[in-house]
Amino acid sequence: AFPESNPLTHSTFFDIEPVDRVKILSLLVDWKLSDHPDVRTRVEELREAGEEDPPVLIAHDSSGRAFYHDGGLNARLYREDRMDWRKKDCKPRWSTFCITVDEVKDLVSRTARSRHRSDKHLVEALNTMVDPLVEKERLAEQTEMRRREREEAFERNKDVKEKEELARRKQRELLGEVKRASSRFEQ
Repeated sequence: AFPESNPLTHSTFFDIEPVDRVKILSLLVDWKLSDHPDVRTRVEELREAGEEDPPVLIAHDSSGRAFYHDGGLNARLYREDRMDWRKKDCKPRWSTFCITVDEVKDLVSRTARSRHRSDKHLVEALNTMVDPLVEKERLAEQTEMRRREREEAFERNKDVKEKEELARRKQRELLGEVKRASSRFEQ
């Protein structure tokens, strides 16, 4: 069973199920990204947490192209272009269609103008998919904003403490000068 065994042992990439093709593409992207140490660490954390979902067919558009999402809380969308069965040795073309939430939103806005039923279904499916991503992005922005505010407050507090310490030093110096002056006056 995939991924424990090689699905390409007895068939070509285009002969296996589309879901397996998307999974292979996803694994290849993960493998390529694993060259970066931070990305490799995050991918390993996700795998250990079991957050990987199998690729899911989202919907087809009015041109018959299939859109797949590789699962999880990311915006990666794959598109399988419709094959032209009239041509001999025609193979479906796959592409990574969207990577960011903004690209998915752009696809939704472009497709929403269509009156075709399958495009409307695609828009609904994409909106359902993108809502948790937008929420995740919003929470990440809030977390980042809170982190920055804490750092700024720490820096302000640090500056205040440094100014207070400087004021105490000046006060001690002035007291020392006053004591020296009064001891000279007493002599």
